[in-house]
Amino acid sequence: MIEYLREENRVLRAQLGGKRLRFTDDQRQRLAAKTNGIGHKMFLELNTIVTRET
Repeated sequence: MIEYLREENRVLRAQLGGKRLRFTDDQRQRLAAKTNGIGHKMFLELNTIVTRET
């Protein structure tokens, strides 16, 4: 499941062509909440579209 999601993210990023994504405050809060409980090293390995600083 995780490998599928990683590949899906790669495909979607390729379709964006380097364009920057804009998130609403609500979206940023939801994404930040999902990072709770994930160690910093694991978070970096996920290669996400956002950073913890976001």
